[in-house]
Amino acid sequence: MACSKKSCPNDDFDLISNLPLELKQQILARLPIQESVRTSVLSSRWRRVWTLIPQLLLNQQSLLIEESDATSAERFIQIVDKVLSQHKPPISVFNLFALEFRKEALDRWINELCNHPIEEFYIKALGGPQYNLCSELCMFHKLKEMRLINCTINLPESFKGFKLLKFLSLKFCSVKEDELEKLVSSCPSLESLELCNLRPMVSLNINSKKLVTLRISTEFKNIHLKTPFLVEVCIVSYRLGILANVDMFDNLGRLLDFVNRRLRLFNEPQESLAEGLNNLKSLSIMTDFGDKNKSAQALSLFKNALNLKFLLLWVKGEVITESNDVMVKFWESAKFSFEHVKFVSVFNASHEAKGVLCSKPVLAFMKQLLGCSTELEWVNCVSSNNSNDVEMFAHELRQFKMAARGVCIRTECYP
Repeated sequence: MACSKKSCPNDDFDLISNLPLELKQQILARLPIQESVRTSVLSSRWRRVWTLIPQLLLNQQSLLIEESDATSAERFIQIVDKVLSQHKPPISVFNLFALEFRKEALDRWINELCNHPIEEFYIKALGGPQYNLCSELCMFHKLKEMRLINCTINLPESFKGFKLLKFLSLKFCSVKEDELEKLVSSCPSLESLELCNLRPMVSLNINSKKLVTLRISTEFKNIHLKTPFLVEVCIVSYRLGILANVDMFDNLGRLLDFVNRRLRLFNEPQESLAEGLNNLKSLSIMTDFGDKNKSAQALSLFKNALNLKFLLLWVKGEVITESNDVMVKFWESAKFSFEHVKFVSVFNASHEAKGVLCSKPVLAFMKQLLGCSTELEWVNCVSSNNSNDVEMFAHELRQFKMAARGVCIRTECYP
């Protein structure tokens, strides 16, 4: 028995092919470029759809997974050349992940992209020498987001900035201090800046009227920020106490995270930070309460964070030592005000040392904190190595009279 036309699919009744062009473009934009190109053989209605996708995501590793290293680079160049030659404007997103490439080829592609309204531009060049950005990149007047990995930045004298750029990420790039300063200051709409392993920079100078978020994973001896609307900062340092010379945190609303692998917050206590930290709302800090220098540095920060609301303490250090009595007196006499602190989390960051949370200097500090934090609502005690330590720590905190005001003291332990 023959089925009716309505119940039997055929070439004239192809629901997917009959979708609006914009919807088909959205479908192909979510596929790897090689899969998008292959859809051209499905039917005449799909033949040229891939050439109209506004986003180009070109990943050498996925495109040439079976190619040998000797032919991969040249073959990848041929594929990108063919894709760009057949693609029709407009291209708004260009994302390139290359294991190895030729500078002349990338220069050629950027030159071709100047004819498109590029809004997002990503280059991830993992292999070979750094790519020296060509001057044609400055012609991307509609650029809103740019991510560069393993590139060299030399701005031409004619550079006038990216007026619409909101997000800039530079990782493993080479750029001079004055070049970066010029780049950032020439982007009046910049809201988010990410800097990771830049060289050969020593000082960082940022002047940005709209910058909101700043993330730094580069060692700088000096950091100068003139950023009136900066509210989120993440600074990751492995060697130097890079906050030592931060001299301009104008209207800083929230320090998102500060991690220092060697536990050095500052080279020495910095009284000049008082004005810059007045608006600090959230602080994450790792320190050793049994070390005099580190404690003095931490105390300097606590004294200046007058409006702190969220405090995350990563407690580092050795098991109880003979010098603890000195540090107990240090913290018992310490003067700081956590009047507005509402939430405190204390983490045991010493994975091999037991009893660190219950050491006398830590308890002396916590007693002071509980005594001066009139708005405190809860204290969270966390350990990843020993549940007994964190339970004992919470028990000690509950013995303090100030904890009886109704502060919730709870514990967490992760294996």
